[in-house]
Amino acid sequence: KPRSSKVDAFVPIIEEILKRDRQVHRKQRHTARRIFERLRDEHGYVGGEPIVKDAVRAWKQHHREVFLPLAHPPGETQVDFGFADVWLEGELTKVALEVLNARLADDCQKDLQRQLRGKAAPKSELLNEERQQFLRPIPVQAFESHRVVWTDANSLSLVRFDRNDYSVPTKYAHRPLTVVATVDEVRIVFENHLVARHHRRWKKQQSLFDPVHYLALLEQKPGGFDHARTLEDWELPVCFGILRRRLEAELDGQGTREFFKVLRLLETHSLTALKIAVQHTLEIGTTNSDAVRLILEYQQEVPVALFCLDGRPYSKLVRGPFLRPSQR
Repeated sequence: KPRSSKVDAFVPIIEEILKRDRQVHRKQRHTARRIFERLRDEHGYVGGEPIVKDAVRAWKQHHREVFLPLAHPPGETQVDFGFADVWLEGELTKVALEVLNARLADDCQKDLQRQLRGKAAPKSELLNEERQQFLRPIPVQAFESHRVVWTDANSLSLVRFDRNDYSVPTKYAHRPLTVVATVDEVRIVFENHLVARHHRRWKKQQSLFDPVHYLALLEQKPGGFDHARTLEDWELPVCFGILRRRLEAELDGQGTREFFKVLRLLETHSLTALKIAVQHTLEIGTTNSDAVRLILEYQQEVPVALFCLDGRPYSKLVRGPFLRPSQR
């Protein structure tokens, strides 16, 4: 009968620690010394460290993974869409990173110079032979790697994808939508129309709001302007704050609603263009939303460089010093 050891009663605890270690990053796993310290400090173990190390080594040896030899016929390939654990903003996060892809591509190029045991030539030469005999040409059209999910927007006008919430315009709340997600972007589609675009977040349980998506609703409920979660991180240019204060001073209770009409111009124009229009409006002393819209539209107009005389016979008779003979 094998002689009992002081560590025998603690083997189930050791096994549980090692099983949990398989679910975390390698750098977060326990060393044999750390397991010994936990047994001593947390479970009252009074034995020595060497027999704990022996128990850990025996468990790992018994549970080492065994792999199956695989055959790779010419013309066939295997592709993995993998993720990596990286430290992102101070947290260990699973992502799909461009820098890592570049590193892997460089490693693959170096690996082509290796000659495997039992092969007649380096990998690079074998690959060239395989291309000529078995592989098809690379398609002209680039393949976009993406994931498509069908879902619904909830009552907060949010779409859940990969345990994160992304906003859409409030008119799409409670409607069926399609999420098209690439490595770095989430696009949301309604009936073949793109309705929202967000930078993809790899952390979990995050909410990503586009403030513009909620302006139509806030125009109807202006009392929620200062407390809306969707706007709490929205930093608008200073001129917008000045415009809001003037509108609220001049129009009393309707000033905030009028300000939202100005903000809703962001649904079709850039923030930079609207900022210029707001600044000009303040300079000329006109603050209503219609004035801002007219100035914005005027700024966007493309000046006419030529005036066509076709179909205008009387205009063709007009002559002036501003026309050169070649222009008549």
